[in-house]
Amino acid sequence: MGQQWPDALSSALSRYGDFSGRSRRRDYWLFVASYSALTVPTWTIGWSLIAGAVVVWAAEVTVLAAWWVLVATTLSLALLVPSYALAARRLQDLGRSPVWLLLNVVPYANYYVVYLCALDGTPGANQYGPDPKGRSYAPQPYLSSPSPWPSSPPQPYPPWLHRPPA
Repeated sequence: MGQQWPDALSSALSRYGDFSGRSRRRDYWLFVASYSALTVPTWTIGWSLIAGAVVVWAAEVTVLAAWWVLVATTLSLALLVPSYALAARRLQDLGRSPVWLLLNVVPYANYYVVYLCALDGTPGANQYGPDPKGRSYAPQPYLSSPSPWPSSPPQPYPPWLHRPPA
C-alpha cells in the first residue's frame, strides 16, 4: 500500500533539505501527524514544567523545565526544514511555486496553504517533475460518444421549403 505511519518521518528526514520534486498528499499528512505526535506532547510537558516551576519556585523543577524546553525547541527546529521542504514539494505537486509558503507569515492566510496541501496533485508530469503516483495524463475528449451531428454538410434550406421552379 505504500508508505505507512512509521516510514513518514524517516522518509521526510531522508530528503531533509530537498525542495525539488513532488510529494504525495499521504506523505505530507503522515509527516504532519508524526511531527505533531512528537512535538505536541513535548511542548505540553515543557509548558507544564514551566507552570510548575512558577508555582513551586523549586530550583530542581526550574532546571528540569529549562532542559525540557531546550529539548522541545531543538526538536522543533530540527524538524522545521524538512517540514517546509515537504510542504514545498507538496505545492509543486499541485503545479504551484513554493513561494506560496510565504503566506504562512500572514495571519489566517496559512489556512489557505493547508487547504492547498489537502488538494490532489496534478495528474502526469508537470514542470517540477513526474507524478509521484505514477499517473500519466492523457486528455480525454469531452464527448465520449459519437457526435450527434450529421457528417454531411447542412443543406441551405430544409426540403419542405424548396418550391418548384415557376
